[in-house]
Amino acid sequence: MRLCLQCYFDVGATYGLDDSFFRKSAVPDIRKVGIWNALGEGVRFNLATERPRILEVWRAEAVAKVEDPDMELGFLAESALPEENETRRKRFLAQARAAVEDVEIARCDVTLFAIGTAFLDLELGPTIPLPFLRAVHRCFEYAAYMPAISSALVAFAREKLDEEARGAGGQALKRLQTLTRRPEPKTPADESGYEEWHLITGFTPVALCIDPSDRPDAVLRAVEPLATPGAGGERFVPVVFEYHGTLHYNWSACVVEPRPAENRIDEPRDEMERILECIRIAHTFLGTCEAYENLVLAETIEKAGAFLRDEAGGLDTRALNRLRTVALAVVGLTSFAPITQSGEDQAYFALFEANARIAAKHRLIQDRCDILYNVQSAETAAEESARAAQDERQQRRLNAVLLVLTNLTFISILADSYTFLESDEHHLIPSMTTRSLVLVGVVVALLGVFAGLQLLFRSGRAR
Repeated sequence: MRLCLQCYFDVGATYGLDDSFFRKSAVPDIRKVGIWNALGEGVRFNLATERPRILEVWRAEAVAKVEDPDMELGFLAESALPEENETRRKRFLAQARAAVEDVEIARCDVTLFAIGTAFLDLELGPTIPLPFLRAVHRCFEYAAYMPAISSALVAFAREKLDEEARGAGGQALKRLQTLTRRPEPKTPADESGYEEWHLITGFTPVALCIDPSDRPDAVLRAVEPLATPGAGGERFVPVVFEYHGTLHYNWSACVVEPRPAENRIDEPRDEMERILECIRIAHTFLGTCEAYENLVLAETIEKAGAFLRDEAGGLDTRALNRLRTVALAVVGLTSFAPITQSGEDQAYFALFEANARIAAKHRLIQDRCDILYNVQSAETAAEESARAAQDERQQRRLNAVLLVLTNLTFISILADSYTFLESDEHHLIPSMTTRSLVLVGVVVALLGVFAGLQLLFRSGRAR
């Protein structure tokens, strides 16, 4: 039996929406899998060969967890005598420590997706004693939450994605990364100084019954303490994949049982690939939705807060439109419906959705995008109002200048009129009477123009 500890975590930024970002992506064997992740297949790395030091530190932290008094490793006190229970407890912890120290790390694959989500699959076994399955699982899980492991995992993921990004995208890629930068994982510490990173939200143990000596019923009993009861009290819900085996599903733990030996065409692990791909897709979708839920929440808080404070803050209008477009694209890409029409695949996705509530996360992302849009519309309206007020002030200044110029012109005309009437020599119109009538007509016309400008100026002030 192999124990796979699977999880997802956020790399912190988006590099693209599909595999076009990568030089070479991980293409699954179509004959064994036959379905594709809408976010792409990503690129896969073996941590055991790429960063063996991380696994060494991870195991050391897991061994140290055996002695942590807060860890529940599965020991049950069966005697009424405290000294006997203490003896049994010490024996149990010694055996649990040996199980954690000796367990083989068969592989540790990290699959990176351009959207900025990583999927980790740590395979342990096959020599895990079933009574200590819980101890091995919990020690390795809680060791991964330590800053030394979490920081190393996210640093490795970012390094590999940055290597893929060299020469790809240029400034456009940098703008996309800046636009989709998520808040850094929190690192809370308690009063004693103990720290845990909030990079990984949890591990799903998946037991693979692929060894000839494995008895699925015994493995189910051993994994049962890790599983949470369902609504009807059941621990596992079986999903039968006709050509791939049976997935015993639980939100907290799963067991994959191969087809009967007489029905197999390939090795059990090869036949299980479709089931494992469904699990990978489901966890990748959930991790991506959580990342974008956090991203739009952070931007909503920043933008709405700045709007309430009546100050500039957050992304500008153009960047905000781009962010909303990417977020809504993620909503469309992380839907289970288009992946496959197979009833067995959709049966698993329906069970997973009932717990993960990805559709609810879609609504949250959309609702927060609507809030961003409303804030953006309010800001645009405020900017247009301010621009209109500025235009009105400029129009008033122009009206005032025109009025002053008109008054000066009127004064100049009155002065010329006096000169016009003063002398009889050298006039085109020698008659004083005729000159007076012409002058009166000109003055009346000017007074009409002057009155019209006054009305125009007053109406501009009224508006």
